[in-house]
Amino acid sequence: MHEGCRIVEHLVRGYRAVTLENDDLAATFLPEKGSDLYALVAREKGVDLLWKSPWAPRQAPSVLPLAEPGSEAAWLDQYLGGWQFIFPNGGDACTYAGARLGFHGEASVRAWDCRILRNGSSAVEVEFSLATSRGSFAVVRRIRLERGCAIIHFDESISNHGEQDLHYMWGHHPAFGAPFLDSGCRLTVPARRFLCHDAEISSHARLAPGSQ
Repeated sequence: MHEGCRIVEHLVRGYRAVTLENDDLAATFLPEKGSDLYALVAREKGVDLLWKSPWAPRQAPSVLPLAEPGSEAAWLDQYLGGWQFIFPNGGDACTYAGARLGFHGEASVRAWDCRILRNGSSAVEVEFSLATSRGSFAVVRRIRLERGCAIIHFDESISNHGEQDLHYMWGHHPAFGAPFLDSGCRLTVPARRFLCHDAEISSHARLAPGSQ
């Protein structure tokens, strides 16, 4: 096994993939697909922490959409699982300031520019950037791994270069899965308040819709 940090470029299901590695983690991002974090592998055990969609296309999608563009169905048709960056809309498609915003926002489906900032044995870092077509937003994500540290560092910024102030939704959509995900898992976050969707997402949910 390679020691220290490195960046490996390859293909995943027809998409360009960029994998950041250190001795503890291997994090695979898909710049051409929303800069998705597709796989997050704990290298000692060889376990991918992220869920994978069983209906995901085997290759990058064709130019012909299978459902109405921007709809939930279209988003799910190309959903690979993993971890998405959500912007400028989260959830159902909607119209805001005269513009139609697709399900979970364009940032989760657009191709991003990718630049390797550092590729050394002590640390690796990449930058993903996107200029949105809905609103004059510039989005920058910098992701870094350091040697001897089982932590992914995310440094993200959003700038509005337009003349109009705009509201937005900015979030993350991680999907953890087996064999990592089981009844013994614990997620530690700094948040002090948890808010459930008003609508029922699943009959198997442990918390009631709208609960806090």
